[in-house]
Amino acid sequence: MNVVLAMRGHAQLISFGQSIPIVSLIYHNKLRWFLEDVNMPDTGVEVFDGFFADRVKELVEIYINDPEEWLGRWRPACHKLASNFDRNNHWIKANYFK
Repeated sequence: MNVVLAMRGHAQLISFGQSIPIVSLIYHNKLRWFLEDVNMPDTGVEVFDGFFADRVKELVEIYINDPEEWLGRWRPACHKLASNFDRNNHWIKANYFK
């Protein structure tokens, strides 16, 4: 897939994890919070935004025409998530699996 329009958390998370560009159709705070966590809040569009269709089209075209734009932002975000996972996993092992 070149781009995923994600309106559910799992569509957003799984696509992100597979390095597939996502345009999050934000109707719930959880979608926004994930984008904030990975420092990519501008890749979501509020469904009640008056310019919703234009903004979605703009993002889709950016990712289709310049996939490196997404990957350049995705790599550090994915690294941040992996680092957090590793730190938390080590803490759990150290505290619960001695």
